[in-house]
Amino acid sequence: MGVYKLDPRAQTRIVAALPSARVIVVTHEHLDHIGGVLTSADWPRISQKALITREQFDHPEEANPVVWPSGSRPGFKPHDYEGVKGIAPGVAVMKAASHTPGSQIIFAQLADGREFLFMGDISSMDRNWRETRARSRLIGDVILNEERSAVFGWLKAFKAASQANPKLIMVPSHDSGRIDAMVAEGRFTRGFKAEAAPCAGVNPPCAPSPKPAIIPR
Repeated sequence: MGVYKLDPRAQTRIVAALPSARVIVVTHEHLDHIGGVLTSADWPRISQKALITREQFDHPEEANPVVWPSGSRPGFKPHDYEGVKGIAPGVAVMKAASHTPGSQIIFAQLADGREFLFMGDISSMDRNWRETRARSRLIGDVILNEERSAVFGWLKAFKAASQANPKLIMVPSHDSGRIDAMVAEGRFTRGFKAEAAPCAGVNPPCAPSPKPAIIPR
């Protein structure tokens, strides 16, 4: 599937950084995307800033075998929004039900003007959106029970968005080859680094450093 083997050091850095994050979002509710949030030992702190959408909350079965922390669901307030929602300076989420009921895409614009679109598992591989080619029917229809027509609709939309704005950086979720290429191009750097926000008095604080985007590894 083009997924890197687990890097324990990277996992440790991410786990340590989650409690200090200002906002936490996931593209959808499958265990390999939401699991790190739900299984965190710091759930009481993380849950305060985890913007888990109503659809992601309403479909805990999608994360099996990962389950929500015991007793956490009754008091949790899902992130309710419709369409598109800004969640931080330069960052917006957009509902994209298809791969799962709670799928969403994430747009981020850095202070230097570069724009990224995180497509989640709607386009887990780069060729999915480039060739308007969804995963096999065995995986999509039988195993994952995707809304196949909606998936194709989003793949077409991704391609159209890229054609309209060639500088938009399209980020697939599981394509290690494409991620390697983006690292070589200077679009990402290896590792994961949590930095203090340099903009005091802004709520939520901005982070205008024009450094390459950082990906967990």
